[in-house]
Formats: sequence, C-alpha cells, structure tokens
Amino acid sequence: NLSGGVGKILQHKYVNNGDHLSTGAQSSYPELSSSLRLTITPTASNSIIVIKYLMSLGISSGAVAMLRICKDVSNYSNSANSEMVNPPNTLNAVTDASGATYAESGYMHQALFMSIETAGNTTQRVYSIHGCVTSSTLHVNRWSAANYYRRSYAEIYEVAA
Repeated sequence: NLSGGVGKILQHKYVNNGDHLSTGAQSSYPELSSSLRLTITPTASNSIIVIKYLMSLGISSGAVAMLRICKDVSNYSNSANSEMVNPPNTLNAVTDASGATYAESGYMHQALFMSIETAGNTTQRVYSIHGCVTSSTLHVNRWSAANYYRRSYAEIYEVAA
C-alpha cells in the first residue's frame, strides 16, 4: 500500500569501486574501502534506511571471511551500537553449494550484504563495510592472481515509513 507516501523512496545513493585491496588475518574488522562509504541524512525520523553492499571478494582455500555493515565507525571494535549486521555474515573459502573450492587460484565470490534500520532521527550517518579473514588474505575486487578483477557496489535508500 503506497497511500500517503508509505514505501516511497525519499533518497537513493549509489557508489561503485574497483580498487584492488587486501587485508590479512586479524581480530578487528577494518573498513575494507573508504570509497564504498555511504553518507545519508534522513529527511524524517521514522524513515527506513536500507543499506546494500555487493562485494567482489577472493579468499584463500581454508579461510573464512567475516563482513559487517557498520554505522559511524572507522574500525569496528565490538561496540554493539555501531554494528548493523549481527551476527556478521560469513564467507567460507572451503566449498560452495556445488562442492567447488574457493581458492586463490580458482574463484571470486560476489557476496551480498544488507541491513535495514529505522532512522530514529534526522542526523547524518555514515555506513561502511568492514571485514576480516581467519587466515591468509581477503582480497576485494580481485583474486590473488592479479589478472582477474571485478567491482564492488554499495547503495542506500531512505524509504518513507
């Protein structure tokens, strides 16, 4: 039902990036790319904010990558009020549904990460994608082999409640 403007898209922002980035194994969740930050100032405190990341990722065989969408943080530090996706989305390098191994020499994932929240106020906020890997390296927009590349995308919507 769209009567009274409910469900109407009030704002839409979109970014894409093809920078080739890598992060090694660690316990924190660094921001993967400042080029994929989304900034929005809601027009109404009861708006719904929809955040979506389509990431192109490569990870080594046997590694597990964990990604989180965070709000207003440069490095995720286990503060629940800044975390948007809970628990973190995980990407396992061992096998996909067909049994194929996701190894450095074999495959690149395109992984979708989404989050939804009620605005709560009309204060500007910044969303970003953060990630870490259990071992070896997490590559953004490439395999470890330097001749296979893709882009990652991010978009945000403000939707009338």
